[in-house]
Amino acid sequence: MAFFDLTMTYVRRRAAQSGVWWPYHSDLTAWMRSLRSPLTVPWRKRLHTNLVVAAASNCDDFAGRGAFLGALLRALPGQVLSAGRCHRTTSHRLSNDELRDSVRSGFFYLSLENAVCEDWVTEKLERALKNGVVPIVFDAPQSMAGGSDGTLVPDYRKVLPPGTYINAASFASIGALADHLKAVAANRTLYESYLWTHRSSGSAIRARWPEHRAFNNGRWGFRGQVKRECLLLERALE
Repeated sequence: MAFFDLTMTYVRRRAAQSGVWWPYHSDLTAWMRSLRSPLTVPWRKRLHTNLVVAAASNCDDFAGRGAFLGALLRALPGQVLSAGRCHRTTSHRLSNDELRDSVRSGFFYLSLENAVCEDWVTEKLERALKNGVVPIVFDAPQSMAGGSDGTLVPDYRKVLPPGTYINAASFASIGALADHLKAVAANRTLYESYLWTHRSSGSAIRARWPEHRAFNNGRWGFRGQVKRECLLLERALE
C-alpha cells in the first residue's frame, strides 16, 4: 500500500482528481424502488399531528438545522413530531419501528442535512421515500452562502426526479413554508401530485430524471460488469 495514494470523495465533480467516487447514499436504483413501491398510508388516514416528522439528533450541525426545526415547531404548533434529541416533542426516544410508523402516518419528513455541501445527501432523504411521504430539503444557491453563482447546493435534482420534494430554501420565510405545507396536506390531489412516481413506470421516471444514470453509483455497472473503482479497491486491499 506504500506505493498507492488512494483518495475517495462523495463529490462527483471531483471524481477525476480522486481515485474513487463513492456518494454517502445508496445507489439510485434502490431509490427508484422506494419511489415506486413505498410503504404508504392512505391520505385520509394520515395524522395532521404528524404533519411534519423530524428526527435530528446532531444539534451542533453546520447548517442551522436545529434552529430551523425550532422555528418550524413555532410556526406549526402541535403539528410537528420531533423524535430526535433536538427539540424533542415525544415522551421518549422512539424505537426504529415507532419512528417508521410515525413517519409513515404523517405527510412530510424533514430531510435537512447537518451541512450544506455539494452532493452531500444522506439516508434522511431515503427514509422519506421508503415510507411514502414527501421530503422537505434545503437546496440553496451558493450565492445565499456567499458564493458567486446560483448553483444549487447540494442540488437534489441529481438524486430525485422533479416535483417529488419540497425545497425549504425557495420560501421567503418559515411562515410561508408552513402555510404551503398545510395547504398541500389539506388537498389530496395536490399532495399526491408529489407522489406521482408511485404510479409511473421506471422508464417514465428516468425520462423526467436525466441525472439518474450519471449519478447512479451501484456496485454493478453497465450490463452487470463490476465498476472499475470497485476493482481498484479490491486489488489494492488484497
